[in-house]
Amino acid sequence: MPEAAIPLSVAKATQHLLDTVASYLLPEDRQRVAEAAQFARVVHGEQKRQSGEPYILHPLAVAQILADMKMDTKAILAGLLHDVIEDVGPEQRAIIQEKFGEKVAMLVEALTKMDKLNVPKEQAQADNYRKMLLAMSDDLRVMVVKLADRLHNASTLAPLREDKRRRIAEETLQIYAPIAYRMGLNGMFHQLQEAAFPYAYPAQSQELAQKLQQLVTRRKPILERVRSELQNTLARHGLQAELQERQKTTYSINRKMQLKNLSFNEVKDIHAFRILVEKESDCYQVLWLVHKLYRPIPGRFKDYIAIPKDNGYQSLHTILTIPPLRQAKLHPQFQSAAEQTEIPIEIQIRTHEMHCIAEMGIASHWAYKNDGGGSDLRAHFDNWLKGLLDNLSSEEGAALTTNLCSDLRSGFESDVYVYTPKGDIRAMRRGSTVLDFAYHLHERIGNRCEGARVDGEMVALNTELKTGDRVEILTGKDASPKPEWLDFVKSQRSRTFIRRYLSNQMEEEVLALGKKMVEGVLNSWQIDLNQIGEAQWQALLDLLKLKTLDELWHEVGKGKRSYQVVATQLVRHVDQDKTLLDKPISISGTEGLAIRDCPACGPIIPGDPIIGEFSKDQGLLIHRHDCRDLRGARGRTTVNLKWSETARGSYDVMLQVFTDHRPGMLAKVAGAIAQLGINIANLNMDEEGRLARMTFTLTLIGGARQLAEVKGAISPLEGVVSVKRISTRDANRINAINANKAARQAAEFPDET
Repeated sequence: MPEAAIPLSVAKATQHLLDTVASYLLPEDRQRVAEAAQFARVVHGEQKRQSGEPYILHPLAVAQILADMKMDTKAILAGLLHDVIEDVGPEQRAIIQEKFGEKVAMLVEALTKMDKLNVPKEQAQADNYRKMLLAMSDDLRVMVVKLADRLHNASTLAPLREDKRRRIAEETLQIYAPIAYRMGLNGMFHQLQEAAFPYAYPAQSQELAQKLQQLVTRRKPILERVRSELQNTLARHGLQAELQERQKTTYSINRKMQLKNLSFNEVKDIHAFRILVEKESDCYQVLWLVHKLYRPIPGRFKDYIAIPKDNGYQSLHTILTIPPLRQAKLHPQFQSAAEQTEIPIEIQIRTHEMHCIAEMGIASHWAYKNDGGGSDLRAHFDNWLKGLLDNLSSEEGAALTTNLCSDLRSGFESDVYVYTPKGDIRAMRRGSTVLDFAYHLHERIGNRCEGARVDGEMVALNTELKTGDRVEILTGKDASPKPEWLDFVKSQRSRTFIRRYLSNQMEEEVLALGKKMVEGVLNSWQIDLNQIGEAQWQALLDLLKLKTLDELWHEVGKGKRSYQVVATQLVRHVDQDKTLLDKPISISGTEGLAIRDCPACGPIIPGDPIIGEFSKDQGLLIHRHDCRDLRGARGRTTVNLKWSETARGSYDVMLQVFTDHRPGMLAKVAGAIAQLGINIANLNMDEEGRLARMTFTLTLIGGARQLAEVKGAISPLEGVVSVKRISTRDANRINAINANKAARQAAEFPDET
């Protein structure tokens, strides 16, 4: 396009970009930016946006956002060229490489692969999110450019159809804004939220915008007075400080109202002043001065300098109570609308360097070429990203999108601060459990965690932590992660470590189970597995089209191949005797994750009549013979099992006892159990009609024989109506019913005490 034909808006946007990069890039880099802008203008030609504007204004705007962040030359070039390959053709990749270098071509290619995230099919969307994460792990500049691209698109949604506007806006809030926060790009984080909020939630956005405007009008005089008094106080004490005024965004206000169930008037930090100083020690001196100037609100002070956020953010936050202005001192135009009561104002105090990290996050690494906070944040972000990729590697479709959104959302939830036994402070996400804390310390500590003390008291591993807790983790050499841990841990780090251990452990145990089952059939034929020759094994593997014995044991252990057929194929000359083939396989209960109890009839203990069922991707599921989940089932692959004579171990079994509802019955039943030397691990008691229902969790070592002794001791007691063993599922159902009943009673009779 000839220069004379360039629209004025394009010429102005180009010149503004060149003026911005000239302020911090070398002359030769400024020239490369000018060449890339010209190249992009030519290849996009007469393309138009939905608004009718020249399309080139979009890549120019993206590059301008990056230049305002002082990103490096390669990132700005990628911003200018990010749509070239997609809009013009794949042959442009080679041209970009020739003109601007391999690295810029790689960045543009990665952005092209990420570009079509808004697709209707769940699996396609999940695959694209995975591509996005992988591209981030290769070069974080890809994501910074993508965020700039999304910010401009989210800011120019008006010409699009309503359904498309809403979809892009919701994805911006759920995926892109949280990623910006994780990367420490707080400025972009808030801009993305504000751009998308009116299109994702138009009614809430409009209502809050009106309320916020009215509040700003009322508070303008008092905010001017606070600014003046802060400036005078800082100058009087010789502090070189920059004072900035900050107003909470409508999206942030809305989110806080939802999370904490607040009204608009209850949000305390809508207005804030940010004070930037030179040294860290100045931050604490300023804090002392503002606390002398205005009264701080107790419990609303946060020291993110001593304990930075996960995304590298450092600052002091305090909320002060500002007294109202006297009406006589106000200009007449403000007297009718001015605040008549005290108002809360937040003060944020940080150094200029902390402010750079707070606004720029990881981008500060390229903007300022330093090796300080930006590099530390990069390492922290890389660890988070690696854990996220590990955890989502097996997720598909909607599950991946849901878990990704959940993890990103947890990044900016409130923290709790807990102490180690040595007095060190650790920041944990709100809702974190004791087990999360163990994994926060180290993967090995989490994997070996068997208990914990909080403030000296023993607690369960799923206990949620509160600010001020002193947590001591107890480890044991025989302790190891359990599948149920995944049900209550909150952090991505914990889930990643647990899944990694379980995956490795289960694989080993599945192989052992497969071998054991084939060996059981061979033993019934008086054939020793170890005496089978190598040629015989190889012939079997060739027949089954498998490469290794581990592959064979894995398929047998997972139930994908019949252990009976494998044994028969291995030793073809043995007569197939149906009786011998159906001979039960012995288990000891120590097979680990490859064997699990059926939730409908478990826990299962030595002595119970049992049968096995191959469950998809879960190894062998053990049922009692009378399990209702097996009744009438067809097409299931089952295997006869029996307990080995050496089966030992400690098992928790639940016993439900109905008795007359009269004093002393609980003591009578518990006493009968105690006389047998059996530990009562847990006890719940409630009413059902005119009866009392007692649910005991007993720790048994003698299996079914010991359980029979307990029933025999309780049943004859006067007042006992019935004694019944119940499953974990039934116990959970009863507990849920009782919890709902208690909640209804609390709602009907609040605050009786």
